[in-house]
Amino acid sequence: MKYKEGYTVKRFVRKVRRTTCDICKTETVFTFEKGMDSSIVADIMMSPAWENAYDIAVLLSSDADIKPAVEYLKRFGRKVYHVAFAKMPKGTDLQKACFGAIDLQTILDQIRR
Repeated sequence: MKYKEGYTVKRFVRKVRRTTCDICKTETVFTFEKGMDSSIVADIMMSPAWENAYDIAVLLSSDADIKPAVEYLKRFGRKVYHVAFAKMPKGTDLQKACFGAIDLQTILDQIRR
């Protein structure tokens, strides 16, 4: 999608964290994201909104930290649609703050490669 006009795609390096279970002493290694929500808000939602670059934003995230930005944009006439798969919890605070919701599960056959 990053090569198509009108789309912005950002990729982030995931951080590695290790933890050890206090009971069984098994080490678990996992990765996590850091700083992605603030980048989405600043670079992808707010900056283009001030430049009148969009009227509608499509947000593929369930990070509740983005809710205040969605509410702020709504006050200025911007519409933000929340996009998720059906398996994600419905009725989240972020989804409720958005103008509308798109369930990818219902259109999966149309968007599948």
